[in-house]
Amino acid sequence: MKLSLIVHIIGKTIDEIKECAQMSKNVATKTEKRKYLTLLLMNILILPVYLIPIIYSLVII
Repeated sequence: MKLSLIVHIIGKTIDEIKECAQMSKNVATKTEKRKYLTLLLMNILILPVYLIPIIYSLVII
């Protein structure tokens, strides 16, 4: 797997985190806000799944 592909995925995940944070501020109901905050949390939890192999491979090199 190419490193640039993983970096691209991490960039898209960070963009989605920013978008979810922005959307959660702009909604009117608590249900919609909870939905966007849940998406935000899931993206934050998935981010280490991509970062750990990159950091590990850089340490090995």
